[in-house]
Amino acid sequence: MNTPKKDALKLEQRVSDLLLMLGCDASLNGFEYARSAIIYLAFKQGPFSMMYDVYPVIAELYDTEVSRVERNIRHMIEMAWRKGRANDMNKYFGFKIYNKNTKPNNKSFLLLLADRVTLEFSF
Repeated sequence: MNTPKKDALKLEQRVSDLLLMLGCDASLNGFEYARSAIIYLAFKQGPFSMMYDVYPVIAELYDTEVSRVERNIRHMIEMAWRKGRANDMNKYFGFKIYNKNTKPNNKSFLLLLADRVTLEFSF
């Protein structure tokens, strides 16, 4: 029987694996921020704003500024994109979402992964 703590660790590991598979660098602060944001979004219900709802929660969790959370996640996505990982993302989702000229914004990147995680874990 899985305990809530084991389930939480499995979820965190799965999100980390997804980010790594998509070429995100685990040594960047944006990696931790994105992982936490994806997990938060997997449980989030109803309308929300990244800047006013999600980023402040992550900033408080890591004792940093909201603008740093947004910037570090954006930087992490940019670095993964520079590695040419658009094809990996398209393969993962099973259809063409992005090409190498159209990098996803923070919100679409995080929401796509949160949605996928939600489906996998059946919250």
